[in-house]
Amino acid sequence: MAALYEPHAVLDCGDGRLTRGREAIRAFYAGLAAMGRKFDFGDQRPAIISGDLHSLQLAFPMAA
Repeated sequence: MAALYEPHAVLDCGDGRLTRGREAIRAFYAGLAAMGRKFDFGDQRPAIISGDLHSLQLAFPMAA
């Protein structure tokens, strides 16, 4: 999953924390997987584009 992110991407973890960089994002998702967390299908919102910057907004509810 982390391969989908740019090397210097920022992930909003949804709890007030921002995770910066692909390796940190990989570690975040690895931690979720180690806890047995799974994702349900999410709600994709329109991308925000400003020049060469793109922001995808996805809401992934976590299954128990």
